[in-house]
Amino acid sequence: KYIERGYVTTKVGLNTEKYDFENGNISLFLFQKKIK
Repeated sequence: KYIERGYVTTKVGLNTEKYDFENGNISLFLFQKKIK
């Protein structure tokens, strides 16, 4: 289970890095809207 979890975490981490730019921009946009 530990190895499986590490594998999933790594896979999710890679996917997160791949889509971090797009999702990061969306998150920042929404976050800035909330502050204003």
